[in-house]
Amino acid sequence: FQIHISKLIASIKFRHAPSTFLDRLDSDAARIKSSTAALIPTDKTSQHYRIPIDEYQRLIESSITAEYRKAPAGTAEHIENKAASIAARLDLKGRMQRFETSQAFVLLKDHKPNFATNLPCRLINPAKSDVGRVSKKILEKFTAQLRTSSSVN
Repeated sequence: FQIHISKLIASIKFRHAPSTFLDRLDSDAARIKSSTAALIPTDKTSQHYRIPIDEYQRLIESSITAEYRKAPAGTAEHIENKAASIAARLDLKGRMQRFETSQAFVLLKDHKPNFATNLPCRLINPAKSDVGRVSKKILEKFTAQLRTSSSVN
């Protein structure tokens, strides 16, 4: 039985079936890989726009400097240590994740009226902290004290 199955597997031959969709997909993927421009997704539609890399860097830098300010060296470590002490104090040490830094990016707002001349964009900062868990724990403790002191459900 095993010999017949191995012969059957060895005798299988694949043939190339022409498909215009797959050919177009291959050519589009090759064009994207060989492009020197950045391919930027849009905010509310499923389109992507090709922008020169220096223009993309300018968009990111202007978006970041509009919303954030530069912090001194060591600030991230100080915040991480403070968050660890708060997590330990509130008994959240095992449930909170360490703050992960990740690259920010922008989404183009192609639905805006001045899109062709201004390139409005939305800054996406995927680096998130677990501050929500901390604030929830503090808020739960506060509401429990408030309920017992005021004897209200």
